[in-house]
Amino acid sequence: MNNGKLSGPRLRELRRDAGLTGRKLADSAGWHESKTSKIEYGKQTPSEADLRAWCTLTDSLDEFPDPRQIHPLLRHPQ
Repeated sequence: MNNGKLSGPRLRELRRDAGLTGRKLADSAGWHESKTSKIEYGKQTPSEADLRAWCTLTDSLDEFPDPRQIHPLLRHPQ
């Protein structure tokens, strides 16, 4: 588990290292095709579930941050 440093550029790096296009990641996660780009460029804040899906689909669960350490990154459901 990392220290909460899953920034957009790091998420993009994980996706690319996994050999996935933004569209393929979105399709696999069940997201709209633009969501990947929005998260990578900071236009949309990922939820904890989004980050978990991203890390799972890119085979990088060791990167999944401890939610207690990254509350500013997460969008909490209301």
